[in-house]
Order: sequence, then C-alpha cells, then structure tokens
Amino acid sequence: MKYAYLFRILILTSIFLHGNTMSQQVNNTKQYVKVEMKGAIANISINEIPFIKNLETDGFITTEPVNMWLKNGENTLSITVYPYEESNSYSPVVSATIFVHDEKQDIPTPLKTLATIQFTPEQEDKYPTTKSIKFNIDNAITTKLWNDAEVIKNINSQDKSQMINIADKLAEAILNNTEQAIQLQLFKIQDDALAEGKTVERLTEVATKSYEWLRSQKDLKIDGIDSSKMKFNICGNNRLVNMMRDNNEEAVILESDEMYFDVGLYFAKINGNWAIVR
Repeated sequence: MKYAYLFRILILTSIFLHGNTMSQQVNNTKQYVKVEMKGAIANISINEIPFIKNLETDGFITTEPVNMWLKNGENTLSITVYPYEESNSYSPVVSATIFVHDEKQDIPTPLKTLATIQFTPEQEDKYPTTKSIKFNIDNAITTKLWNDAEVIKNINSQDKSQMINIADKLAEAILNNTEQAIQLQLFKIQDDALAEGKTVERLTEVATKSYEWLRSQKDLKIDGIDSSKMKFNICGNNRLVNMMRDNNEEAVILESDEMYFDVGLYFAKINGNWAIVR
C-alpha cells in the first residue's frame, strides 16, 4: 500500500507546485489535512467519506488538500480505528488536523486550525471505534457535488453492475487510453478545478503526465476486478458510494515489477447516471 499512496501524493504535489500560474482564482482559500498514523489500522473521514485509509500498522505522516471533501457550513472530521495487534514498544497513534493554508507559503502551511482530533486507546474501546469532531467552513466551497448528487437510499444489483463496469473501463483506460480515462473522471476533474481554483486544462495535463509515467513502469498490469468480491458503502451524507474490494483494498489496482498502485473510487448519481466524482 505504501507505493500506491506515494503515487497519489506525487500527483497532488505536481498540481500544487506547478498549477498556480493557470489558476482560475475561483477559490483562493485552500484547506489541508495533516495526518499521522503509527501502530494502527485506521481511516480518516470528512463528512463520512473515508478518503485516507491505512491497512497496515506501519507509520506515516502526510498532508493532503481537502477542499474536494468539504461543504459549506458544518462538516465532520472522523477517525475510525480497526482491530490491531497491540505493541509492547509504543501505543497506537492516529491524529488529524484540518487547517487553512497560508497562501504566502509555497508548501502547505497552517494559517488557521479548523479542527484537530486524536485517537488515544481506552480500555473500554470496542473495535472498530470512531471518534468525530464538528467544524464549520465559512468561506464558499464552490464544488458541484453537494448540489448535483442525488440522495442514495439503497443500491441494487443493476447499480453495482454499472459501477463495476465503469471501474473496469477506467482501469483499462489508465493503461491504454488517456482520453477515455479523463472522460470517465470528468466530473471529478471539474470539481477538483473548482475546489483548487485551477483550470480543467491544467489538471488534465497533470493527469496525462501521471498516466504516461505510470505506463513507463515495467510489466504494468491490472489486478482484475472480481465482481463477487466488491463492496459498496454509502457515505458522504448519503450522496456517495465508496466501491472497494472486500479485503478493504481499493477497487482499481495496477501492479508493475517493483511497484503497486491503487485508485480510490467514489461514485454518485448525477442526472440519473452513475459517475466517478471523487
């Protein structure tokens, strides 16, 4: 999982460092989350959307943009910790802090802290356990998701088949057809542009270069999607579906001789059709 995680960070770093000159200036305020995990299997969620997932107890620290996951008004930051093997050397650590970025700085730097949450093991904990905190966003979040996505009451077999079909097409397109890969993620890219105040063209350029780099890996192949081993979790205030494998790995997985890449998939129903939105 480590190498897949680093690949996503590579893409985000490219967007942050090299996209400013083409900014749409739609939303100048950027929010980030800083996460630290050690000795725990855990998820970090915003508005019930688990967007950072750690399946191993190896430690890591990361800082990621979160405008895509936020909405106007009240938001929720959560930590969910799953059963883990206790260590005699140290206690599990899981913490997350959401902050407003200081735009005078070139790298994500806190100007104002919006929310901080930390998991501390307690004797009465029964796993999985979730701890949450509420916080408010006063500046306008310009993404379309919360207005355009339909409320999801249930998921039937036809819905699942449609999402699996889209995931299969995306995996093949990442390997062979950049234009199709972009088209399958167009809502996501458009919302990302709105969230980060950048142009769709700039984000498309970054994604294209990332796919080209990915295809340069030796013997890159798809770990095929087994429809009988997929699970679909409604999240995001009943507006999103997180499609994952039943072992909690992401739906789309690509592997090369030396590296492992995964793609998290969040679907929503937009104008009556399922689409990748995050």
